[in-house]
Amino acid sequence: MGRDKATLIWHGRTFAEHQAATLREVGCDPVVQIGGAPTMGLAVVPDRYPAQGPLGGVLTALTSTKARWMTIVACDTPQLRAATLIGLIDEIQRNDQVDVAVAHSGRLEPMCAVWRTDSVMERLERLWLSGVRSLHGALSSFNIVEVAVPAHELVNVNTPGDLVRAGNVPVMIDEVTVNELSELLTGGITLIDVRESDEYASGHAPGAVLVPLGSVLAGEATIAASGPVYMICRSGARSMRACETLAAQGVTAINVAGGTMAWVAAGFEVVEGMDPS
Repeated sequence: MGRDKATLIWHGRTFAEHQAATLREVGCDPVVQIGGAPTMGLAVVPDRYPAQGPLGGVLTALTSTKARWMTIVACDTPQLRAATLIGLIDEIQRNDQVDVAVAHSGRLEPMCAVWRTDSVMERLERLWLSGVRSLHGALSSFNIVEVAVPAHELVNVNTPGDLVRAGNVPVMIDEVTVNELSELLTGGITLIDVRESDEYASGHAPGAVLVPLGSVLAGEATIAASGPVYMICRSGARSMRACETLAAQGVTAINVAGGTMAWVAAGFEVVEGMDPS
């Protein structure tokens, strides 16, 4: 591109500003920049391993914090959404055995991931000292969970043409509250639960049909409905990604804000097991 990509403008803001705002939206604080010149007021942590690839930057980031988790994203994916990061954070918070929650957009995207710092730090440093420089290679030494995300969110902007293509604005998705969902269920609607089977079996809204997110994103799911379909997950992040995917296919999909956690917190009926009825 001939210049620092962090300072490129997209929709009136620099890439760095977009990524920082997205990180702050999901509660990341502080947000820091690894290496480079200061960008739009972000605190800069000097790269301990300059010009040695992204693994060095990740290691620098992880050693700069005492936080239990760290969310690390590349600066050149300006279409990244907060809902995607929430999905990653949800995965690592619900499973203490997971070291890294990594985005998967048809391929592994290690520069969009949430790292459990206390379980990866020492091993990652040992890998570096042993000569490992590949971020993909380093991940093979950890217990990771892959989180499916829409591919367009992680398109790297490497050329002026990429910058033009990154100007596409994602479709807006309607949402309903769990109180509204409770009323809608009495009239008969199509409610899809996009969590994994173990999550679904542990408790779901009555009438919800299990269709895991991976099947929706891969185009493997057949969802037939005479009207709009309603999508639910744990917190509303995965179901929002499912809604966006279906919307691109011409399906009217409506997200349940707050997901099953909000449904349970509101005291509504929960069905256990694999039988959606």
